[in-house]
Amino acid sequence: MWLAAAAISRSDRRILKGKYDIALFTYETFLGLALNSRQLLASIGLVVLDEAQFLADPGRGITVELLLTHLISSRNRGIRPQLICLSAVIGGIRRAWCSRKLFLKGYF
Repeated sequence: MWLAAAAISRSDRRILKGKYDIALFTYETFLGLALNSRQLLASIGLVVLDEAQFLADPGRGITVELLLTHLISSRNRGIRPQLICLSAVIGGIRRAWCSRKLFLKGYF
């Protein structure tokens, strides 16, 4: 995904310059920013991905998987934000995805 300079909003430019401590994005927006700004990704300490069940969604799943894969593969370049994926509805997970540690806590 490529974001042309004209398509980047004023707040996106502020984010790219590191002007915020906390930022909330859709999967698609964050993927675009992460792919086009190595500096942004290097400045992030923690990524919390909510609604991780969208990995299985036919429409948005590929975007979520690309985002997660990009974050994990960035570790090969020394970029290591912590990654927390949340979902209240994923069930039956018994193995880690992409060689990541798995922590399950259920409330029933």
